[in-house]
Amino acid sequence: MFFLESPADEVSPGHRNAIVTVLVGQAYVETWRVMCEANWRAYAERWGFDLIVIAHLPDASPRGRGRSPAWQKLLVLDQPWSGVYERIVWIDADIVIAAHAPDILREVPDPAKV
Repeated sequence: MFFLESPADEVSPGHRNAIVTVLVGQAYVETWRVMCEANWRAYAERWGFDLIVIAHLPDASPRGRGRSPAWQKLLVLDQPWSGVYERIVWIDADIVIAAHAPDILREVPDPAKV
């Protein structure tokens, strides 16, 4: 798992695909760690994803800070490390992944359609 606390943090890919989320604020980080981290890690390991948690605002400019934190997810593909992945799956940080969840990429096999 890559836990990025600043824009300078780097990712060394271990897989072709990644699951990414953004957590804004310590309370959200702590809640995600308790409620989601274990099942996200298990899912990522089962299906061969790198797990990337961005724990900072990708756009910390006044304009970015003035927008809803949900807007920040639109910037994931602009991150320096994103180009090394074949496919990136976004999951909102308040999602708990079911133990029997299938590989999302098999459910959407044609990347040109997403």
